Amino acid sequence: VEALLRWVHPTRGAVPPDVFIPVAEDSKLIRRLGDFVVESVCREIGPKAPHTVSINLSPAQLNDGRLCERYLRELTSHGMSPDQIEFELTEAVLVDDFEQAKSRLLELHEAGFTVNLDDFGTGFASMGYLHMLPFSKIKIDKTFVQSIGRGEGPNKMLQALALLGDALSLDMVAEGVETEGQAAMLRLLGFEYLQGWHFGYPLRSDQLKIRNSGERAA
Repeated sequence: VEALLRWVHPTRGAVPPDVFIPVAEDSKLIRRLGDFVVESVCREIGPKAPHTVSINLSPAQLNDGRLCERYLRELTSHGMSPDQIEFELTEAVLVDDFEQAKSRLLELHEAGFTVNLDDFGTGFASMGYLHMLPFSKIKIDKTFVQSIGRGEGPNKMLQALALLGDALSLDMVAEGVETEGQAAMLRLLGFEYLQGWHFGYPLRSDQLKIRNSGERAA
């Protein structure tokens, strides 16, 4: 599952992440916000969850030299282990400060966290960087999935991305899958991992625990 950060403001209503995350980055509040997400996941999911939890990291958080140490301490205090968490970053991590990003991501990887590249295809990152960083998965942006059925071009592009994953020995995940038709086509094109509302809508943590309990009982 993936942790989704949402903010319902008392007067402005629902404020989307693409609005408040840049503000948090510019105002230097991103560290506190990131810590809040990790602490919330540890507290609400717990050590007995039958799944990993993906958490988005901002490239700005990689400026923190104690990031890995602090998150390990948070997990330990809740009885959790690093292999329960998958950190996801967008392509911006590859073009801002590559050497610093590489150092920080290697620290996370060596500590036992899984590190994934999210929203691939929306930025301008060089593919040559991909084999230099400890990514386990590449998540293809939903705009590629939404283009299915609009001619042969999009399908060939998706097939090429699936082959790229094979070449790099990385799991390729197609995001934004909303219909069985999209899912069936993606499987034919070589994708083993799919994500989207077709498989499940966002849930509160208490709803997720009830669903997991029902699946184990079944």
